[in-house]
Amino acid sequence: MKQCKNCFEQYEEEYEICPHCGYGEGDPADPAWCLPPGSMLAAGRYLVGMTLGTGGFGITYKVWDTKYHTVKAVKEYYPSGLANRMPGHRKVIHLQGKRGAEFEYGLRRFLFEARNMARFSSETIIRVYDFFEENDTGYIVMEYLEGESLGAYVKEKGGRISWEEAAAYGEAVCQALGEIHGQHYIHRDISPENIFRCSDGRIKLIDFGAAKFEQEEDGRRVIILKPGFAPPEQYEQITAQGPWTDIYALGATLYFLITGVRPPESVNRSVEDTLEPPAALMEELPETVSNAIVKAMALEPTMRFQNVKEFQNALTGSKPVLSLDRERRRRSRKRAVGIAGLFCCIAIAALGCVYVWNQRKKEETIPAETELLVWYEQSEDTTAAEIRAGAMAELAARFEESYPNVDVKLQSFVADSYREILLRAREAGNMPGLYESSGMEDLALEDGLALGESLDLGNLFFQDQIAGRFPQGTIVPAGFSVPVLYRNTALGTMEGDVLNDPGEMTGGGADGNPVCVIEKDMLSAFEQLYGDPGQFQGVTVSDQALEEFLSGKAAYCFSDILDYHAVQQGMPAMYQVIAPGRETIPAQFCELWSVSSQADAAEQKAAEKFLEFLLSDNGEDILYVQNSRKRPLPINKNAAEAYLSAYEEILPLLEHPEKYSFEKY
Repeated sequence: MKQCKNCFEQYEEEYEICPHCGYGEGDPADPAWCLPPGSMLAAGRYLVGMTLGTGGFGITYKVWDTKYHTVKAVKEYYPSGLANRMPGHRKVIHLQGKRGAEFEYGLRRFLFEARNMARFSSETIIRVYDFFEENDTGYIVMEYLEGESLGAYVKEKGGRISWEEAAAYGEAVCQALGEIHGQHYIHRDISPENIFRCSDGRIKLIDFGAAKFEQEEDGRRVIILKPGFAPPEQYEQITAQGPWTDIYALGATLYFLITGVRPPESVNRSVEDTLEPPAALMEELPETVSNAIVKAMALEPTMRFQNVKEFQNALTGSKPVLSLDRERRRRSRKRAVGIAGLFCCIAIAALGCVYVWNQRKKEETIPAETELLVWYEQSEDTTAAEIRAGAMAELAARFEESYPNVDVKLQSFVADSYREILLRAREAGNMPGLYESSGMEDLALEDGLALGESLDLGNLFFQDQIAGRFPQGTIVPAGFSVPVLYRNTALGTMEGDVLNDPGEMTGGGADGNPVCVIEKDMLSAFEQLYGDPGQFQGVTVSDQALEEFLSGKAAYCFSDILDYHAVQQGMPAMYQVIAPGRETIPAQFCELWSVSSQADAAEQKAAEKFLEFLLSDNGEDILYVQNSRKRPLPINKNAAEAYLSAYEEILPLLEHPEKYSFEKY
C-alpha cells in the first residue's frame, strides 16, 4: 500500500493514479502558485497535500502530520498582489520597498493572529496547534475540519434556513465570541464564510483575518472587509471598536441566514437606511428575535448589545427586546430630562469658564524670541537612539507650531557622559531649560524647579504615586516600566497570562539549560514578587538573560516591558507576554524630566509648556506609540489606550494599575 501525497488516502501499489482523488505522482499544484503536493514543512513534519482554498490573504492546504499520523490544515500567508511563487517552487517572492514593508507588516499580523488563536480552547473555535516561518512567509497549523462554511450550506438549502436553526448557530458563535472577548480580543471578520458547519453538525468559528489594511502607492489606506457584514466603524481608522463590532457582524450574518438577503452595506445605511426588519421578510419569525437582530445591527455602537451574553439571551427569548425605534425614543426622553436639569448649571458656569480660559491664555504667554534648550540621554542602541531623536524632533516641531516665538534646541548625550556634562553645566550656571533627569534625582532635587500645580497632569496615570515618589515636584515622569515574564511558546508549556508562582513555569530547560533566566537588573523585582529565585528549580540570574532567551536556551525570561519589542522582533511567532500576579507589583517611572531653576523666567515658562505638551495625548503618541522601540509604556491614559490597541497582547499589564508600587528595584 502507498499513501497519496494529495489526499493522504492509501491505495494499492499497482495504481499510478490515486483512485480517491485522481492525483498522479508529479502532478503540478493547482493553482500553479500553490505549494506542490509532496512538499515538506517544519523540518519534515508536515507533508503538504491538496489545496483546500485560496483567498486574498492566504492559501489553505490539507497536510499530513508525520509525527502524530493525523490530517491537519495549514494556512500559508500569501497576500494577493504582494506575493508570488514560481510554479513548482516553494519560496515566496515578495516586492521590495513600500510594498515589501507592507508584506512584512502583514506577516507579523498573520503570526500575531496565530498566537492569539492558539490561546483559545472553546469547542466552537478552530484549534491552532503550531505556527512558524518558512519559505520567506508564515504558516498556521490548524485542525482539519470536514464540512462546509455556513455560506455554502445555506446555498445548498435554497438560500436560507429556519430561524430556529440560525438561532442555534448564533448561540454557538456567541459562546465562541464570549471566550474571545474575555481575552480582550476582537474577531472583526464574522460572516457566513467564516463560520464552519462540520459534517456532524458542530459549529466552528474560523479565519481570524481581522479586517486587514492595505497601503496604496499614493499613501491612502484601504480597509479590506466583507460588505454587508461589517459595521460602519470598521470602515474608519479612528472610531473605537469592541465586542459591539463583532455583534453587528453576527447580527448581519443571522439576518442573511434567516432571510436569504444580504444586508446593505453599513456605510450606505448611514446615508439612507433601507434595512427591513427580518420579521417583515419572514412572517414566522418571532418579533423579539427580529428586534434582537436589528438591535445588533444598529448603526450607532451604543445602541447595540454591548456584550454577547446580552445578545445570546435575546436570541433565546429569555430577555424581551424593544424595537430599535422604541429604544431610541426611550433613551431620548431620558437624555432630555438630564439636559433640562443641567442647562441652568451650564449657563451659570459659562461666564466662569470664559474667565478661567482668558486667565489661562494670559498665563501661557511666552515672551517673543525665547530660546529653549532641551537635553536628554541618548540610548546605546543606535537604532533606538535614531528613533528617539526623530520623535523628539517631531515633538519640537509640533510645539513650535503652537508657540512660534519659541526656538527649541535639542541636544542628546551618551549615557556615560551625560551626568558629568549636567554637573559641569550646573557649576557653570548654564543649565538647559528642560532636561532629562532619569537616574539623577539628587541633581534634580538641588537644581530642579518645583513645578507644583503649575503643570497640568490631569490625564496621567498614577498621579498620587507621582506626588508620593517625587514630593518636591522637581521631577516629572513621562513613562513607566513594569516587570514582565516572556515565554517561548515553542518551549514553555505554562498556561494563562498571569504568573502567580514561578513553580507554574513548565517545559524547556533541556540539555542543562535553565527553565527561566532573570535579567540581573530585575533580580530585586523578582525577589519582591516571589522571593529568592534559588528556591525554584531551573530559575537562574544572568546579565545576558535576554540574549539567552532569544537564542532558545531558556523557555522563560523575567525582564521588563522595555524588552518587549526586542522579543517581538527576535521571535515574532513564538512568544507570550505574562503579567506578574501579586497584590502589589513593583514598577518604575521612566524618562524623568526637570525644569532648571537656573533658566530665566521666559525659558522656564517655555520649558513648562514643552513638558506639558510632551505629556499630552499627542506628545506621548509621538514618543511612545509611533516610536516604541525599547521604550517604556506611556503614562498618558489616552496614549496608553492607543498603545494597547496596537499591542493587544500586553493588555493584562494594565488591567489592574492600582497594584503597581513605584519604588526602586
